[in-house]
Amino acid sequence: MRRRRMCDFFSAVVTPQGIFFAEDWSHETVRRRLGIEEDCVDIEYDDVRGFECHEPFRLPAWFDREIIMQRARALHGELKPLYEKYEADRKQLYEKYEADLKPLYEKYEADRKPLDEKYEADRKQLYEKYQADLKRVEGYVPKK
Repeated sequence: MRRRRMCDFFSAVVTPQGIFFAEDWSHETVRRRLGIEEDCVDIEYDDVRGFECHEPFRLPAWFDREIIMQRARALHGELKPLYEKYEADRKQLYEKYEADLKPLYEKYEADRKPLDEKYEADRKQLYEKYQADLKRVEGYVPKK
């Protein structure tokens, strides 16, 4: 199954005043921000399935499916390039961030190497002492 990207999909809430959406594409976010629970219809639009309406028990009289579909397609067309630009810019920013981090990680690994080696040597000594202590306890079955 193809993973949906945000630019391929959006969800919104339709009220008599228009189509409203939020950056997280959540119907709940939109309704909470607008302070509404009634007299609204949740819709979704994506490039594959097209327009979908999450119908309440009965669509309100003001809801004209054809007009809403046209507006949803237009809104999606307006939003898609904005999201694609954001994603391209974010990707470029993250690549720079990773490049800036690389020498820090390399230094960190180099600085930590002697500490790791000392820890492993000390842990080995500690374990050998533990094994010797176990051998003095009756019933211990040592590894062969």
